[in-house]
Amino acid sequence: MKTILTSLTLALLLAPALQAGDHKKSAPSSEERRIQDAQKRLDETAHKINAAKRALELLTRQQENNAKSLKQYQTDLANKKAAAEKRARDEAAEKRAREDAAKKRAQEEAAKKRARDEAIKKKAQESDAAKRRQAPVKKPQRPAPSKAEATLASQLAATEKAMAQLREQQNELSEKRSAIYKQLIEVRKREQAARAKKWEAEEAAKKKEREAAAAKWRADQAAKKKEADARAAKYKAEQESKKKQAAAAAAKSRADFLKRFDRNRDGQVTKDETRATLAEEAKRRAAEREKAKQKK
Repeated sequence: MKTILTSLTLALLLAPALQAGDHKKSAPSSEERRIQDAQKRLDETAHKINAAKRALELLTRQQENNAKSLKQYQTDLANKKAAAEKRARDEAAEKRAREDAAKKRAQEEAAKKRARDEAIKKKAQESDAAKRRQAPVKKPQRPAPSKAEATLASQLAATEKAMAQLREQQNELSEKRSAIYKQLIEVRKREQAARAKKWEAEEAAKKKEREAAAAKWRADQAAKKKEADARAAKYKAEQESKKKQAAAAAAKSRADFLKRFDRNRDGQVTKDETRATLAEEAKRRAAEREKAKQKK
């Protein structure tokens, strides 16, 4: 930017000289040629600057367009993601609904089939019982069955036999399933009881540990309190003893003081009594010193 400003300033300064040079008819001197070259370079620089500005503006617009496009893309992507999630949830709900409906239909069909089988079986039993109750009636002899009738009759008998076997297998499988289900329930109950027992044992152990820790803490606190009480009692006894000793020493010192200075024994010491006592003691010490000198 500084170079551009310098170039423009130089161009403005050289413009009058260039215009004045245009009116001259003589051949341009070396200085004028240099000025013209400088003017050309300034023009080229200005042209390059303008081109750079246009390129910068174009790049700025492209960046703004890219930012807008990116923002729109992100918005579209978020909307698509939300729609896909919603669609997945709806599909999962529909799938669960279809599965539930299919399961319900299968259960209903199985129940209907069992009901039909039970009704057929009941009717067959009732028919057999009715036949046994009825007296034997001599029926007219039927003509010998044809080959096609015999074939169909044998196929019908085989089909009924297969249906009976399938019913027996279904009954056996149902009984087996019931037994397995009962065993599963019992196993689950035992495992649940074992887990509950284990949990109760662990909780009891934890409770015991907590109680032991609490008892230990209480014992430690009681021991600490006992030690603190003992230290406090000892300190109090020591302080009481010191107070008594101090009081006794003070009483003894006061008694000695009164014995020394209280001449009239009224319990008070005046300045006159103090002076008299000190003077008397000084005389006595002086007399003792004289006696000691005389002995020597």
